[in-house]
Amino acid sequence: MFARHLKLADDGLRASAEAGENEAGIRAVAENPDAIVYISVGEAERAVRRGTPIKPLPLQQVASTIRNVRSNYYPLSRPLTLVTRGVPSGAAKQFLDFAMSSQVTDLIREYSFVPYLD
Repeated sequence: MFARHLKLADDGLRASAEAGENEAGIRAVAENPDAIVYISVGEAERAVRRGTPIKPLPLQQVASTIRNVRSNYYPLSRPLTLVTRGVPSGAAKQFLDFAMSSQVTDLIREYSFVPYLD
């Protein structure tokens, strides 16, 4: 994804280490000034507010913020996708209806994701 977005040949790109989850990525960057990782923009904003020495990077002069991701200004983001095997019904449909409703906005924000609806 990064190679394509930045128009780099990806055949030579190799990670020197893998960070895993958001917390591990934040820790890797905080401990190594040469590190670069991709993490949730919400987690990055929360870490910065806590005083963690990381710097979310702008892309194409656009700051990496929840607001810019939500408004589609930040040029690199990805949605989370819910998938079913067929047309959902019963409990699966009820869950999907709930997950797509404004009732979960507070929960989505609590886990530092960008809400679909307010």
